[in-house]
Amino acid sequence: MVDHAYARIASGNAMAFFGMVYVLESVSVAFATRGASAVAKNLGLPPQAFTYLTSHGALDQEHMAFFARAGERPRRSCGTMMPS
Repeated sequence: MVDHAYARIASGNAMAFFGMVYVLESVSVAFATRGASAVAKNLGLPPQAFTYLTSHGALDQEHMAFFARAGERPRRSCGTMMPS
């Protein structure tokens, strides 16, 4: 994954790097929150046992909003709105 990131940046396609980060963050949001809930339910554990996962999922939602805003800037600056 690190090699892929360096290769995308070196090729002059920095947006591909942001795309990779966007995918990682979105997967993390989905798995952290739902995963913690499913494991807690199946094992009968309290929500306090999963504070790392649930807080990480919440933080990643903020990261997703940041990347969504960052991705809009290049689209606007090229003069046309490219499809999402």
